[in-house]
Amino acid sequence: MYYYRFDGTQYKFSEKGLDGRVAKFQEEMEAHFLNSGKGNDCIIRSGKEGDEHFFIIMRGDVMKTDYEFQNKKVLPLTFRQAKQEMIVFNPNTGTISVTSGIRKFDDKKKYVEAFGLNMLGLKDVPEMTFKEELVKTDPLKDDTFYQPTKEIEKITVSQAVLTRKGKVFTTITVKSDDVMMSLTQMKFKLQYYDIKSMVLRFKLYNVKKEIPVEISPPEHTDIKHREGCEIIKKYLRDKGVLLV
Repeated sequence: MYYYRFDGTQYKFSEKGLDGRVAKFQEEMEAHFLNSGKGNDCIIRSGKEGDEHFFIIMRGDVMKTDYEFQNKKVLPLTFRQAKQEMIVFNPNTGTISVTSGIRKFDDKKKYVEAFGLNMLGLKDVPEMTFKEELVKTDPLKDDTFYQPTKEIEKITVSQAVLTRKGKVFTTITVKSDDVMMSLTQMKFKLQYYDIKSMVLRFKLYNVKKEIPVEISPPEHTDIKHREGCEIIKKYLRDKGVLLV
């Protein structure tokens, strides 16, 4: 998910009239998708789980062309694929998160701005909303981060993109079954590098498969939605990696 945060002093969220505000949100996104060449098909459904409100967005994509056989003839088949995306909002913290599949910054920004204007009644969404650092990587440089807990059996790093400033700017990508061990073997000291992104693998005692987690500051943490993800989220918050 990509995380952003609204200023809690600038809005008052209420469930009263929520359906009407969702309709306005949907209307603005329909116009956006139409102008983007993705058609004006857009359906937004809302729900609630605990303190969080979630919004499922079904929308169209750009037209695609494939081919099919009809009576021994090859004919073009043109269609518009449907895409599903999700927004999660916590009114207590002001945190809004959008699914990792929304890669382009302009698309993420449009979702957040349209949500703020239509769902929260904001007059505008300040640029600082998109610049606040909500994901930090400094705790990942500490060996204590990778120590087992009562719920987490093992944490390993399978990929890291590191940068370092100097006479020349250097970017290093390291991939292995255990990146931390690889860095030690190569005599790299992680403290001297900035972490641009990192892929962690969490092995939980009560979950058979490892859970991959991608971390890319300042706002991106991708945890696969499966059993055990809440344990990992809590651990990242407790360790100061995820600040929301």
